[in-house]
Formats: sequence, C-alpha cells, structure tokens
Amino acid sequence: MEVAGGTRARLRVTADGLQALAGRCATLAGELSAAVAPSGAVLSWQANAVAVNAAHARAGAAAAAVSARMRATAAALGQAARRYAGQDTAAAAALGGVRPWGTH
Repeated sequence: MEVAGGTRARLRVTADGLQALAGRCATLAGELSAAVAPSGAVLSWQANAVAVNAAHARAGAAAAAVSARMRATAAALGQAARRYAGQDTAAAAALGGVRPWGTH
C-alpha cells in the first residue's frame, strides 16, 4: 500500500480487528439512530417555522440514511471477519498436512 512520500505501509488485518470494527460501526449507527432531532421550539405562526421544520426533516432523513449505511457496513465487516477466520483456519489445516522437506 502506497502512502505519502512513496513509502510502503503494511496493512495488517485480523478477524478480531474486523469484528471489532464491525461492532464499532454498529454502535455508532445505533447512537446516530437514537439521536433526538432538535425540538420544534419555533411556533407555527413564525415566518421561518416552515423552513426550520423542513431542515429538521432533511437532517432526520440524512441521519437515517447514514445510519442505514453504517449498519450495512457493520454487517459486511462482520461477514468478512467470519470468512477471514474460516479461510485462516482452512489454510492452517492445509499447511499442517504438509510434510517437511526431505521426509518420506
């Protein structure tokens, strides 16, 4: 992986790390969903009440969309962690079956 300055960085991925990231995304999505929209402190007769209410509705819709995306990301990360762990286990088993060089 290239980073600034042309140096290379090594990306280290573990199933536990992916699972932790999935849990964090799910937690943040839940917090975002639970966020209370600003109260409608404006009276309906005020001239800007309609604009404020519309802005609140758009903010709520945006929060719902972001939350849904975060939940989908959390689910995908969890699935990736399970597949990664399964492949790692299968590779370890395959390597365990290989005889050392020069043995019969």
